[in-house]
Amino acid sequence: MIFISVLTFEPITLENRDRMMDVLSRGHRASNEYSFATNFIWREVYDLSACIYGDMLVIRSDESDPTYIFPSGGGDLKRVMDALLAHEKENGRKLYINTILPGDAEKLKALYPDVFVYEDNRDGHDYLYDAQSLITLSGKKLASKRNHLNRFEQMHMHWKLEPITPDNLDEVREMNRQWCREANCEESKSLSMEHMAVEQALIHMQSLKLDGALIRSRGQILAFALGEPLNDDTYVVHVEKAKADVQGAYQIINREFAAAYAGDYAYINREDDAGDEGLRKAKLSYRPIRMVEKLTAEQVRDVDL
Repeated sequence: MIFISVLTFEPITLENRDRMMDVLSRGHRASNEYSFATNFIWREVYDLSACIYGDMLVIRSDESDPTYIFPSGGGDLKRVMDALLAHEKENGRKLYINTILPGDAEKLKALYPDVFVYEDNRDGHDYLYDAQSLITLSGKKLASKRNHLNRFEQMHMHWKLEPITPDNLDEVREMNRQWCREANCEESKSLSMEHMAVEQALIHMQSLKLDGALIRSRGQILAFALGEPLNDDTYVVHVEKAKADVQGAYQIINREFAAAYAGDYAYINREDDAGDEGLRKAKLSYRPIRMVEKLTAEQVRDVDL
């Protein structure tokens, strides 16, 4: 358990899952950072740790030079913010917060006028789509996606969607490693970090209760995806990988995974693009209904507490 009365941060472990998810369920934010699975699979990459204080969850990144995800839960925002400000002051630092949704920024400005400087974090904006749009791909604007799908189905007449289970997990992990080799992950810090996170998601997918599915044709895995419900109306896709040399592979896993697991949700969150121009272009091409905007806040004035 990590429920404690002072700001003491502990590692994010599977044993914390139920308690953290219980607190997060009272925050109802559409951003992928408010998923336990997101924080768990990236915990080693970003040196993430967690604290629950006054029924609010605080996630910290990098103990030596910390930043904090905007607190979420059912508690008193000012109480936990005062604790964070005091905690950083005791350590001779200014408070730096990320993943601040626009409504949260307004709350911070009201509580602490002129204390923070805010900056838009475009690279961290999540892409939010109408679920039925991703499933049907109807309309002229998505005609190119349907063309890729038609080409895939012509070339792979006997493809099938298959759930990821312990029986085929090793195959999926090998496909992920092969994808990484072909993408030259060793030469890219961001791709290497992503590969580590995807491996964590695959290894622990049953404990994390993630949905997983793959596309198979002629015995070969061509694509796979992992996701889960984020809140009552939004489903989040954490991972989507496909063979780059197979036309339509990304489009088929995108459509089929959405149809299989997200059909009962109003929205699908496909996370951010991390500033990658190719990924940005691809995600915009699916016509998101809106972006989940996020800001950062840097403390520029001391606060009397």
